[in-house]
Amino acid sequence: MDKEKILEKARQEQDEGVENAKRQGLNLGYKIFIGLSILLMTFNLIQGRESSAVMALFFGFMAADAYSRYQFLKGKSDLLIIIGASLACILFLANHVLYSLR
Repeated sequence: MDKEKILEKARQEQDEGVENAKRQGLNLGYKIFIGLSILLMTFNLIQGRESSAVMALFFGFMAADAYSRYQFLKGKSDLLIIIGASLACILFLANHVLYSLR
């Protein structure tokens, strides 16, 4: 192999390493977000508090995640999740705003 091919291969492996690190970071972020959402909703339920804001964030996140998958896979289930989660997000957000204005 000549020097250029070796350098190109090293750059490609480095790019793959960076992409893998980003992917692992996003996966951990997803798990932490979902865990914190469940924790906050459970706490609010126990305390008798309203959780519309947390639910709006949760469903907005779910819609965005499904949308990113749908762009590549074009699955019907992802499309249904996008529609349902977006609707739920909008309703919970509206409920939060109305509840806050009382």
